[in-house]
Amino acid sequence: MQRKTAAHIDLGAIRANYAYACTLVPDGNILPVIKADAYGHGLVPVAKALQAQVPAFAVATVEEAVELREAGIGIDLLVLEGATTQAATERAGAHGLVLMVHAESQVDMLPGSGASAWVKVDTGMHRLGVDPGALGDVVGRLQAGGVDVRAICTHLACADELDNDVTRAQLDTFRDCTSGYDLPLSIANSAGILAWPESHADWNRPGIMLFGTSPFASD
Repeated sequence: MQRKTAAHIDLGAIRANYAYACTLVPDGNILPVIKADAYGHGLVPVAKALQAQVPAFAVATVEEAVELREAGIGIDLLVLEGATTQAATERAGAHGLVLMVHAESQVDMLPGSGASAWVKVDTGMHRLGVDPGALGDVVGRLQAGGVDVRAICTHLACADELDNDVTRAQLDTFRDCTSGYDLPLSIANSAGILAWPESHADWNRPGIMLFGTSPFASD
């Protein structure tokens, strides 16, 4: 006999988890990351449940962002992987999206597209992000091309490891390379929000914690 298995998503619990994240960073914006179909919980239902509480959403791809636009989500949408082609960049601009710029190859595609930008700096994760030494050139080229640069961010590689000195080194690198900019900053992921108050900034990006899962292996 076949057993029926169903997952029941408590949207009220997700709203409560978002509200809790807001209490942890009362002086910063909380930008919920709902990438990968909201971690499998349903992209559109989760966005609709949260939209009255949040200033913006972050998703992984242009396709996810367009899906939200077509579902009636009108607030700012940050695309974390950015766009890798001119066509995708222009599609993002047509839908009023904000694209993450994490490689210099993306810079020249944005001017004239209508898309805004965040710039991501690689402070030690060594996966995505421009070199700290190239930040000034990247921001300057974007702004010279008329692109609205909304924020500078980085991603913490080991924030879930509370005794790992890599996080403090990343924070020092990020503070040093962004000290001359009058732009909003973003550092903290779920682990940063929960355990590293020194990573709290203008924008903070909870993901997995919104869905009732701890980022820490020991919890």
